Amino acid sequence: MVVYLILVFPQAGLASERLELYFLSESLKTRTVALIDEVDYFNKKSRLLGFEGMETDNPLKGTSSVSKAFFPIFEYSNNINAGNLSQTIQIGDFTFVSDEESTAKSGMVVGGGFSLRRKDFYGRGRYFDIGLKASLAGAPQHDWLKVSNQSISLCSKNHVKQWTFFNACLDWGHNKRQFSDTSSSVISTSVTRLFSLQKTFHESEIAIQYLIGEDYEQTQLFSRISSLFPDGYKTKVGLKFGEDINDLIALKYSINFDVSKRFNKKPIELSLSQTVHDGGLFLAMP
Repeated sequence: MVVYLILVFPQAGLASERLELYFLSESLKTRTVALIDEVDYFNKKSRLLGFEGMETDNPLKGTSSVSKAFFPIFEYSNNINAGNLSQTIQIGDFTFVSDEESTAKSGMVVGGGFSLRRKDFYGRGRYFDIGLKASLAGAPQHDWLKVSNQSISLCSKNHVKQWTFFNACLDWGHNKRQFSDTSSSVISTSVTRLFSLQKTFHESEIAIQYLIGEDYEQTQLFSRISSLFPDGYKTKVGLKFGEDINDLIALKYSINFDVSKRFNKKPIELSLSQTVHDGGLFLAMP
């Protein structure tokens, strides 16, 4: 079991681009008069998702957009080095003691990373989304034990009708720590629906994922809901389940909760997550 407590300072809070646009659209509907700056901002957000906004005479087909960002990392982890969570393993009458150096190390991890994103539009509300992301962090209290991550994402994002969308994605990720060097790919399809309840705005997503790892393949079910509240708070709750894999340690479930809000005009985000893996054999025993 791995538990993370993460504090980051993101460029743009938790809400997705679709949820931000939905909020702007619904807000403008209630206004009898809209300022020029508000209309301009709405048009910019619309065009980033393949919609013309209020500029119906300015088609998007065939155009593209590129964005980039740098971000810091401040993270607490109970297993920085991917070591043994317990130094001893009891199997029947036998007790196995691992090397102290290979025991899991916990503490703060600090560092930074960058992301690059490109969108190519091919229809109204339809576009290819390509993302690259890389980060490097270290643990100062453990001689700067390093944790590195790289990822690539290729998606086809499509407007279906009203505020319903369909996505098909291929993701690749690589994680390297002291005792772990793993990479995996995920093929996924998902349906997203945006809606409002009273004064809160929500984006729900249900996805089926197929993980292709180095040791096994696994079908996973994923759901998430992101919300915008009147007081400025943004939340995101996600839950993922993995199918049982015979005789191998594999994902059982993971859950995460994120909340963000602007303080002094800067967005601050707090993330909590728990991941549980299960299965596997040791000396032919579970």
